[in-house]
Order: sequence, then C-alpha cells, then structure tokens
Amino acid sequence: LRKLCILDEFVFNTFTKLNSWSGSFSLRSISIIISANLHIYSALLAACPNLVRLHLSVSFIDKNSLTTFHHTNLKHLQLRLSTSEWSFDMFERFLVCVPNLQRLVLQRFTWNVEKSNLNLENIHFVRILNQCLPYLHRFDCDILFHSRANTININNLRQLHSCFTRIQLERKDEIERLYTNN
Repeated sequence: LRKLCILDEFVFNTFTKLNSWSGSFSLRSISIIISANLHIYSALLAACPNLVRLHLSVSFIDKNSLTTFHHTNLKHLQLRLSTSEWSFDMFERFLVCVPNLQRLVLQRFTWNVEKSNLNLENIHFVRILNQCLPYLHRFDCDILFHSRANTININNLRQLHSCFTRIQLERKDEIERLYTNN
C-alpha cells in the first residue's frame, strides 16, 4: 500500500486524471507543487479521504479556481506560498476545507507590500484561524516581510493567538522574517 506520494512539478491537465485517483484510500501523506489551478487542492482532498499530511507549494493563484471540499482527516498542512497574492478571503476558503487541522505550517518567501494581503498581525487572520481551525494546537511559520511596508510588534503578535507564542522576529536591512523553531 502506498502511504506517501511526492508530486514535484506534476501537472494535472484535466479533472478526469484526478478521478483516476478516486479510491486512493491508503495515501496518508502527499507533497505537491501547484502552479496554476487550486482546484487540485479540493480534488486531492476528495480523492484521498484518509490523507493526514499535505505539503503544498503554490506558485500562482487563480482566485476563481478554488472549490471547497470538507475533509475531516487532514491533521497537518504545510503551505509554501511563492506568491504574495493571498488575501484573507482566499486563506479562509482554503482552511474551511480542513476543520480538524491540528498543525499549520505557513511559509512565504516573497513579501507583500499591501495590508490587505495575508498578514499575521491582522486580527482578521486570527479570526480565520479560530473559526476555521478549532483544533489547531501548533502553528509554524517562515515568512518574509518588507520592513518599510510592515512594522511587526512581536510582543503584540504573540498575544493574538496561543499558537503564536513560539514566533520569533529577525530584522536585517529592510527585511523582517517571522519564523518558529522546533
């Protein structure tokens, strides 16, 4: 039985290819790179009902491609965002699919310059975590910000959510990095 699947640069051209995954009950962990269509996220959740761990790298967002699917077994989600275009609405639509998530790892190595984009200090981000992920007990991150656009108060950030207490802040030149250590 296959329990781990790594799909680097794998391209799903049609939904029929994803349908061939239906019944992938033994897959427990998947690592995949998505470069265009977030529909693959929902399709993977639907095709792999026993999936517990998902490592997802997203390099481009088609805001209209995300469909929601309720998956109750996923416990660990690692999101590596290669774009800064994630809005609060997109993030909420992404997390509402996995309400039993216990661990979330968020990585972003391109910084956003607009306050409307995903920002950990924003109370809207914390509200999304509280509403969508009631079982979340561990949050890890490695996120870059441009210092001129976002000034981060690490003490305030740590008080926003119980999972934020391990977050560290590093400043170098005009870049701020939020990260957690194991």
